Amino acid sequence: MAFALRHGERDYPLGKERFVIGRSETCQLCLDDPMASRNHVALSVRDDAVVVEDLKSRNGVFVNDERVDSPLLLTHGDVIRVGGAKMIVIRRGSRGRAETLVQKPVTSSGLAFGVLGTLADKALTLGHGDEAERILARPLEQYLLRAETTGPLEILEFERCAHYGHRIGSLTKRGKWLDYIFRLHAAQACLMDADLVNSLYSVAAKMPGSNPAHLRSYLTLMKKDSAKLAPGERFVLKRLEGLEALLT
Repeated sequence: MAFALRHGERDYPLGKERFVIGRSETCQLCLDDPMASRNHVALSVRDDAVVVEDLKSRNGVFVNDERVDSPLLLTHGDVIRVGGAKMIVIRRGSRGRAETLVQKPVTSSGLAFGVLGTLADKALTLGHGDEAERILARPLEQYLLRAETTGPLEILEFERCAHYGHRIGSLTKRGKWLDYIFRLHAAQACLMDADLVNSLYSVAAKMPGSNPAHLRSYLTLMKKDSAKLAPGERFVLKRLEGLEALLT
């Protein structure tokens, strides 16, 4: 898997060579921030994770709002803060898109949903799916409508919508959230994450009331480009076809 660092509207590829962030013009990412040291923090890819290391900076490095005291393994969705600058680690699939974040919530959920996201996260942590649904049903529907009518969402918006749709559906056992997940991925023209598909196998049968037509429409869309899929992606597509049999 290829990793990148998102800062503002730009993605910086990450590799095994050190990617240094700081105020120095020699850094791979130069920050105009007085809180940043000249060489503040370094990132490098090791196996299937990104390693972050504080380069003895004055003001420290924070990951998901917690200070980093020693080299730390990061993965998709982790938020790095240097001074007032925030950066997000993203992992890209073989077709160049960022993979979805479903099983692991981003601590800074406010990036897409603000205070409502914070309240919903607390409700979900307590297992209160109905409360989380009450808080987020309307904004989730608005994001979906925008994706279906005006084009794909920003990566973080899409990831948050997929995450919340999955979590709320798993707790409330309402089939409409299955439909939401399929419609969202169809609007995004994005193959579903393998972990999400596996999770749906375990919960879909307990979520009555879904409309299989939404899954069929999504599968039809994904099959159009099936010849371009990598072997792992073709396996995910087969798993989705099996999910259709489970729901009909």
